[in-house]
Amino acid sequence: MTRPAARDKVCVFPRLILRQLGATMADSDTDRLHLYEVAREHWGEQAATTLMSAFPPAREELATKSDVTAMGLALRSEMAELGGSLRSEMAELGGSLRVEIGEVRTEIAALGGSLRTSIAEVDGSLRADMHQEFARVYEKMNEQTRTLVLAMIGMVISAMSLAFAAARWA
Repeated sequence: MTRPAARDKVCVFPRLILRQLGATMADSDTDRLHLYEVAREHWGEQAATTLMSAFPPAREELATKSDVTAMGLALRSEMAELGGSLRSEMAELGGSLRVEIGEVRTEIAALGGSLRTSIAEVDGSLRADMHQEFARVYEKMNEQTRTLVLAMIGMVISAMSLAFAAARWA
């Protein structure tokens, strides 16, 4: 592998290239052609073509600091305008969202009231049913207790009669 000669190295910075060649920025087609010819002599066809593609075809196409500053001011102005309209749209959307949230809260409150009323009705009905059932159970327990007490009284009297009868005949 051979090392390229120093004159074969291509510098990637156009100003340094121009300085090496003793040239200035090409202002006309004649100057551009001269720069191309000098670059082709020093570096070859491909390097000269690459060099020329790095330069704009006309000096008028280069942006100056004032061009960049004016473009920056125009962009800032447009961004400020867009930012203002975005803020106003967001405020409008925020207001409509607040209205909708208020409406949803009102609906939820109405549903909550309706739900409380329904629960109270079910609770009242359930309590009344429970009281009726407890009353029936209490009544049946009273009947059974009365029957059991009377049956036990009968058994005690029968047992005492048998005990007296057995004592008398014994």
